[in-house]
Amino acid sequence: MKKLMLITMGAMWILGCSAADNTGEASGEATVESTDQAVVNGWIGPVSEEAGKNSATCGSAGVGATAAFCSGAYCDDMYLFCGSLPRGFATTGVDGGWTPYVSDENNSPAALCGAGNIVDGIRATGSYADNVSIHCTSANFPTQGTNCAWTPWFSEEQGQQNFKATLYGRFTAVARGVKCSGSYCDNMSYFVCEPKCQTDADCGSGDFCRSGTCVIG
Repeated sequence: MKKLMLITMGAMWILGCSAADNTGEASGEATVESTDQAVVNGWIGPVSEEAGKNSATCGSAGVGATAAFCSGAYCDDMYLFCGSLPRGFATTGVDGGWTPYVSDENNSPAALCGAGNIVDGIRATGSYADNVSIHCTSANFPTQGTNCAWTPWFSEEQGQQNFKATLYGRFTAVARGVKCSGSYCDNMSYFVCEPKCQTDADCGSGDFCRSGTCVIG
């Protein structure tokens, strides 16, 4: 039922999401994919504790989690967008495995992929997907370095979250971790990284690259 409701609301959430190219600009239309397919520039999910949808991974090289949203009470059904990686990132084909589960009850309710890994999947257990774990895959990172940050908290009320690590960055960011808060892990936040800018051209017209970060001109 939740999946049917999500598809019905596609004009609000999914139609607006698009495949990210290496510059972070959007193009095309994304659709929700099943969990047994290799997905490039498409959604995986829903992931929750119910039988048959406990986990989902992108299952394809060259992609990582570049956006997310959830639906249902307490952010019960979770989705990740398997997007093309930002400039300078490249997967290596080495499986990084699943992180331990985290939840709002933990003293440190956050899970991070190890050094040199990015997120390409998610799984859940417990009522309303109370316990969350992410799947990691090895990747090469941009030689100029990255800007990384936690996204703002979101739940089912906030809709789709396109990952950005800096306010004026022109690159899509890719996830490296997740944390949650509130009853049944209701509020989600992802630790995301994007390449540092190298020249003013990376920042768009009228903006400037300062110490690897785009600033308003």
